[in-house]
Amino acid sequence: MAHTNGEPGMKRLEETVSQVKQVVSASLRPLPTQTGDGTYIADKSPTGLVQDIRHMDPKDIDTILDAVKDAITGSSIDDRDYLMERVIQVCYPSL
Repeated sequence: MAHTNGEPGMKRLEETVSQVKQVVSASLRPLPTQTGDGTYIADKSPTGLVQDIRHMDPKDIDTILDAVKDAITGSSIDDRDYLMERVIQVCYPSL
């Protein structure tokens, strides 16, 4: 039995094509080998600068501002400020 306006049939066709696309994409995706349990590693999408800053410690923001200031002004880095070490701590807080 055909629909008179055609829209429900088109919507169902679009849903079916979408499902087929998902199946084909999943079948072409490489098998997970890095987790050890057959699951995929969740992709982390970029969060953006504003969200990153919201989750930073104030001392980390100061470190980033010091590094940017030194880069913009071209001034030499005073090794007694431990700027490089602080930047590493911002990037790798678990060290």
